[in-house]
Amino acid sequence: WSAFGEAEASHGMEVVGNVLYAIGNNVIRAYALGDAALLGSLAIPGVGFLNGMGNNGSNQLVVSDFSGGRLYTVDISDPAAMTYAQLTGNLGETPNGVVVDTENNRAIVVCWGNNADILAVNLESGEVSILVDGSGMGNLDGIDSDGNGHYYVSSWSPNKVTRYNADF
Repeated sequence: WSAFGEAEASHGMEVVGNVLYAIGNNVIRAYALGDAALLGSLAIPGVGFLNGMGNNGSNQLVVSDFSGGRLYTVDISDPAAMTYAQLTGNLGETPNGVVVDTENNRAIVVCWGNNADILAVNLESGEVSILVDGSGMGNLDGIDSDGNGHYYVSSWSPNKVTRYNADF
């Protein structure tokens, strides 16, 4: 293995096209995959703890603020000039992992805590709905999809990966 240039990351990462987006110390940084050159960075004022991140495959990231209970969208059309918007106010939950379901124009968010919920957030309106009201698992951490209608959720308690169908 080798270090990826001087790239910094302590939490979520996403590859979109030929760019790696990584969260480190509440800053989102964009790095060129070819040579690890820093292309741009974005610090969102007032966040508590940026953690999970998903992408729509082209020009947008969705990022969770674990401590602030919020979600942000980040326009990555130009990695050197990223901009953000708050997608939700305080969710009343602790958002953690994020995956973007482009087909349904929503972010799917797994939450931290006992008997944690799984949420869906409309990417245009910010409207929040509950996909799984009490998963029976504690401290949901990551979520990803396989492109074939399944979602995979990691949890701390129990320490496992759970597979869901598209309808949860």
